[in-house]
Parts: sequence; C-alpha cells; structure tokens
Amino acid sequence: MANKFFNSKTFYILASVFFAIVLFFNANATSIRNQGTNQSGEVYTATINNVPVELKYNSNKYFVSGYNSSATVHLSGYNRLSITNEENSDTRNFF
Repeated sequence: MANKFFNSKTFYILASVFFAIVLFFNANATSIRNQGTNQSGEVYTATINNVPVELKYNSNKYFVSGYNSSATVHLSGYNRLSITNEENSDTRNFF
C-alpha cells in the first residue's frame, strides 16, 4: 500500500509543492540576510594589472600556444575588505 502511494501522481504533486515552498522561503531568507550586509549600497571596485596566469594541463598529451602570461583583473563587490584582500598578492584567493 505504501509503495503504491510513493509511485502515485499525488505523492509527486505533494513533494513538488513542498520543495517549492522550501525553496521560496530559502530564497527570501537569503535576500533579507543580504539586505543588511551593506546599508549604503556602495559597490567597491579595483583593477589589478599583471596578474600572472598559470596554465595547468597535461603536457604529455597537449600543446598550448598563444596565451598571455599575465592578465588584468577587474574586481567589484560590496565588501571592501574582500576587495582589499584580493588586491594584495599575498592574500589573493582567486587563481
């Protein structure tokens, strides 16, 4: 009897509605939580020149040509501390 219920359309409809409600409240909670992080709405930006590019590939199988060994990176975000950390090459988190 229970196995028949879990394979029915009713079960799939109820499960779909349940997950839709959960996702709706999760999205709203995230939106509300993010509204309080930056009251001013200011976006901080930075440009980093000559960031070294390191290619990772299987050199036994592939050959790579025509790439620049450095790049210019444009950063933007609401958290000034994160932007400052990314500007400093010792605390940089992106690769």
